[in-house]
Amino acid sequence: MMQARALIVVALVAICLAGARAQQRPVYSARADLVSVDVSVRRGNNPIANLTAADFQLHDNGVEQTIEAVSIEAVPIDVTLFHDTSPSLSGKLDDLKSDIRRIVGLLRPADRVRLVTFGMQVDVTPWWPASESIDLSRVKVGRISPVNDALIVAMLRRPEPDRRHLIVALTDAVDAGSAINTGAVDAVASRADGVLHLVRMPQKSGARYTAGQWLPIMGDAGGPDALGVAAARTGGRVHDASGSRDIIAAFRLAFDDFRQSYVLRYSPNDVERPGWHEIQVTVPGHPDAIVRARRGYFVQDSRAGM
Repeated sequence: MMQARALIVVALVAICLAGARAQQRPVYSARADLVSVDVSVRRGNNPIANLTAADFQLHDNGVEQTIEAVSIEAVPIDVTLFHDTSPSLSGKLDDLKSDIRRIVGLLRPADRVRLVTFGMQVDVTPWWPASESIDLSRVKVGRISPVNDALIVAMLRRPEPDRRHLIVALTDAVDAGSAINTGAVDAVASRADGVLHLVRMPQKSGARYTAGQWLPIMGDAGGPDALGVAAARTGGRVHDASGSRDIIAAFRLAFDDFRQSYVLRYSPNDVERPGWHEIQVTVPGHPDAIVRARRGYFVQDSRAGM
């Protein structure tokens, strides 16, 4: 049973990755050759405002591209909150629920939120309007801690054309029970259409797993550091939080950063379309700026089979 579960999850991720590759081009816009990139530009904790296309340099597989448009989009945001419900955080469950409610209160009326948790499996709620109180009554402490699986489920989503997707994971980033390793998380992050921020909380002191908990696969050697690399691939980052004040501050920073990020659009020139595309974005006029953007995208070869 244990091996069968692992094989099923691996197969599902492979199918999702294949589907993500096949659908990659339509994601960016109605034009198949137009690429959109969310870019955060900050000096310290403050966004740098009023930048134009001329302020940016963008390279696609090492070739400089002409940026056709740049904007700060005020479109509604879908927020996926990964709420770690592992045994190692059991003593903090009520605090985390309170934090979730406060976080939802920071969203705008047109925004939506969904919750990713786990018990014996990864559970995902429907989208919840930010204008309504979110129901957390069914959130319980899980028996395993499949952090990797939950992150992949959170990222495997195509945003609707008129919305953007932000993923914020409140977790100690300690995996115990996933069928997927951090290498797969990194692969999915490379193709994700959302920006992932990891709010890393300290593990409960003295926490241990009991004999009644099902731990089919222990966490791989990559661990929390590898998850931080995956977040960076999407244009996000890691925030360390020791308590509720830090968690709320980290979410506010991630949300404001996403809401105030620039959206660059361009049609790739002088680069082969199929395959992996490495993206590099700089702002030469602001050499001290912190620039975060997705690291690349994948285009399926139209001649290749599914």
